[in-house]
Amino acid sequence: MRYTYVLFLGTLMAGAASWAGETMRCGNVLIQPGESLGFVLDQCGPPQLRSTVTDPVWARGLLGTYVAGISGYEIWRYDRGAGQFPANLVFREGKLRRIEFESRPR
Repeated sequence: MRYTYVLFLGTLMAGAASWAGETMRCGNVLIQPGESLGFVLDQCGPPQLRSTVTDPVWARGLLGTYVAGISGYEIWRYDRGAGQFPANLVFREGKLRRIEFESRPR
């Protein structure tokens, strides 16, 4: 009985931790993956740091492997204040794809 309770509690906490990592609060609004770049900018304001990352897109053809194009995404960093974990928002094709929190609060 006790083992079942501990297992349930652990599963519940793991689910809450994964859900918490997928949202960020800006004022009274929760920001989550799928939001547009413009919506996030309107709700959260400009980020403290904005960087663009480009990766080659590889293809395999008759003559071997070659670069077929370039894929890019943006990372916006928000320093959310004292006692809050800084957040990195990853945008691809104008949509928020991921929210990652740094391991140390500022």
